[in-house]
Amino acid sequence: MKNEILNYDHQLGPGFKFNLKELHDAKVLNINMVKKLINQGELEYIKIGNKIHISRFELVRYFSDITKNCDTEVTITNYSEQLPLGFKFSLRELEDERIIDVAMAKKLIKTKKIAYLKIGNKLHVSRNALIGYFNDNTHRKDIK
Repeated sequence: MKNEILNYDHQLGPGFKFNLKELHDAKVLNINMVKKLINQGELEYIKIGNKIHISRFELVRYFSDITKNCDTEVTITNYSEQLPLGFKFSLRELEDERIIDVAMAKKLIKTKKIAYLKIGNKLHVSRNALIGYFNDNTHRKDIK
C-alpha cells in the first residue's frame, strides 16, 4: 500500500525556507540535530544575514533520502519550482509568501547582496535575483 504520509512537501506547511527555530518549533528537527546534519554534510543550508535557513527543497530531499523500506516515490523540486510564479515581488509580497522578511530584504539590497528594481517608490526583487541569491548562499557543511 502506498503511503500518503510520505508527502513531505505538504507536511512541512507554508514557506519557501525555514530558520532553525521554525524547524524546532514545528517539531520537524531540533536545532542541535540540524547543526549536526549540516556539519556532517547531510543538509545544505542558506545563510541569510547571520541566520541559517534550510530550504523546503532540501528538507524534502533529506527526508526522502533517509526514508527506508517504502515504495512511495517522492518528487523533489528546485528553488525555481518552489518560488511562487511571477516576474518580480515587492518586499511585502516576499514577506507574505514567507520567502524573506522585509527588514532582511532591505538589508540585502543595501549591502548589494541582491539586485532590486525600483518601480515608483517601491522596491521589488526579481524572481531570477532570488534564485541566484539562494543558489549562491546555499552551502554544505561548516556552519560559521
